[in-house]
Amino acid sequence: MQGIKSAINQRLWNPAQSLFFDNDTVQTDSSIHPQDGNSWVIIAGLVDPERAGAISASLQKRWVKPYGAPAPEAGSTISPFATGFEVQAHFLAGHPERAVELIEFMWADFMLDDPRMTNSSFIEGYATDGSLKYAPYANNDARISHAHGWATGPTASLTFYAAGLQILSGQGKTWTVQPRLGLLREVEGGFETALGGYAASWTASRGAVSGWFRTPDKTSGSLVLPYPKSRQHVVVKGPNGISRPEKSNEGLVYRHLHGGTYHIYVGRE
Repeated sequence: MQGIKSAINQRLWNPAQSLFFDNDTVQTDSSIHPQDGNSWVIIAGLVDPERAGAISASLQKRWVKPYGAPAPEAGSTISPFATGFEVQAHFLAGHPERAVELIEFMWADFMLDDPRMTNSSFIEGYATDGSLKYAPYANNDARISHAHGWATGPTASLTFYAAGLQILSGQGKTWTVQPRLGLLREVEGGFETALGGYAASWTASRGAVSGWFRTPDKTSGSLVLPYPKSRQHVVVKGPNGISRPEKSNEGLVYRHLHGGTYHIYVGRE
């Protein structure tokens, strides 16, 4: 893995665009800087936080409003499948506000509300000018799915990153809770495994964040919260007391938590 990471960063990085090329042979400003590959290097942990932030900013600059984020590796195409990876990348790069903005204008405002859509399911793909043409099918528009499961990426991202519920081992025996609300004022999510239910609910109001999460008994995990702003304090209440947090690059980390229900407040008294 380290060899792959080193080779990618040394041979494919284009500092002029703060994006990766798709090959190490033809590298010019007009060469392809793929959406999927540049998103995936962040998801796979192949770049440091500084480079991840630069990629996130460069991907945002390519957005074609009001339609979405382009996938130049597929021509003049917007791929909800590939953009689902971009949404994850913005969350993981520390820019949840970009992830939420992209979800709102691409999935909500266009893919649901455009009169040519179903208003209840998501299209497989379309063109960067908003026409319902999808390059893989050329002129065969009838083949474009308007109820495409691979276009539902925000569902997972809002659960795992906005609500912050992430399981780390089989059936969720271990977990991490790390909410990233971005522009959201409220978020709630949950799911079940064979061990039981996982749920979280968060509200942002007037600079403060409050919420709770619940994990099954006989599981364990960590809570990661952003550093409080000036004159804010953090309150975490759980079933067995809370240890003092550790400081990390991502924020305050509460480790070795037992399964149960926890209530959190970050704000002024």
